[in-house]
Amino acid sequence: MVYYPKLKPKIEQISKKIANLRKSKDISQKNEIITEVKLYSKYVDDLYDIYDELILKIPALEDYSSKMEMEDERKKRWDILKIIFSALFGALGSREK
Repeated sequence: MVYYPKLKPKIEQISKKIANLRKSKDISQKNEIITEVKLYSKYVDDLYDIYDELILKIPALEDYSSKMEMEDERKKRWDILKIIFSALFGALGSREK
């Protein structure tokens, strides 16, 4: 889908930021702890925003998937009908000779 290329890099970027934040954590620097907690909270909020966006799109994805499955089924049926008609017309053509 169109939004996937936008959201996946955002998720990966946020995950890296969280990992870097955890890696650089130094509890001896009390002033930095508050800043780090606020950043961590912001990153988690960003992930929740992406989650909310994805949840809203799930029904549309399910509809799209169902439509594609029905279209594939129609194409298969049409292909089978073409084979049957070709065989019938071939058989009728060979009988006329």
